[in-house]
Amino acid sequence: MPEPSTKSISVSEEDLVLESPRALVNTTVGSFLLGFLGMTIVWIGIEIAFPFLILTYSLLIAVFGGSFLFALVGAYRNQIVRRIANHGFVVTFWAQRVFRWIPLLGASTVLIGVLSLRGLIPDYSPALSIIFVGLYFFLVAPRLLIFPQMMLESREARLCLLQFLLNWNTGKPVHNTGHNWLRRGLRGIEQRLKAFGLPVPSRELFFGSSYALFKGHASNTTFEELAQWLLELSNYSEVNWTIPFLMSEAKKAEDDGFERPRRSFDSFRNLKFMTLERLASITIILGAIYGLLTYFGILK
Repeated sequence: MPEPSTKSISVSEEDLVLESPRALVNTTVGSFLLGFLGMTIVWIGIEIAFPFLILTYSLLIAVFGGSFLFALVGAYRNQIVRRIANHGFVVTFWAQRVFRWIPLLGASTVLIGVLSLRGLIPDYSPALSIIFVGLYFFLVAPRLLIFPQMMLESREARLCLLQFLLNWNTGKPVHNTGHNWLRRGLRGIEQRLKAFGLPVPSRELFFGSSYALFKGHASNTTFEELAQWLLELSNYSEVNWTIPFLMSEAKKAEDDGFERPRRSFDSFRNLKFMTLERLASITIILGAIYGLLTYFGILK
């Protein structure tokens, strides 16, 4: 079983995406509104399931209390990001991935809720289906508003390369060479090159780097210069020999009979997932608002 790395690169303040005071106000207000929608829908589901538990001021206490707690998370967003970063790059990296994929769980809850209410799938309980819809707002808010991005993309790619060097140089463990970090870091290099009008075939640099490491042609300097270039993108002297070298190593690997990595999902990496997420979230939020207005008799 793979052994986890016991060391992690530290994350500096410059590596993080921290919001300005004005942006924090918007995040706080948006978190409150999403919390309000979610708590209201959940409260309706609980009222349907357990009407005897609903007190006179339960809506005011539960909905506004939960919304204020959610807004508090948005207000302290920067402090939370710093706390996560204090645990090192590996924890920060995976925390960002968790926040990125949580909306999928939220989308599944709202889909189950809507389909069961429509009778398209077995409905265990209408109240439970409504609660599922309400939970969506708590699951989507971290990605949509509070933690859309914790590290700059170029800084993340740089730290991936440094994390690889840390793993690779720590006795070169058999079960954890850090090649996953190398692949992620070089993907960031490829994206930067493409932005400058110098696209390289997907995973070409990783293919060449793996072969160079296998043959002993690459040193720490090779990847340190790539990492440094991500801090100074205008300084091409850092990479004007490194990238051609890695591409030539990829050609040698192919000549020696090694196969290039498959590009199964690479063509989808450039899609604007954040834009799609926002469109889907806005659609669900507007639908929820319409449903609430209809439930309270404001709309017929």
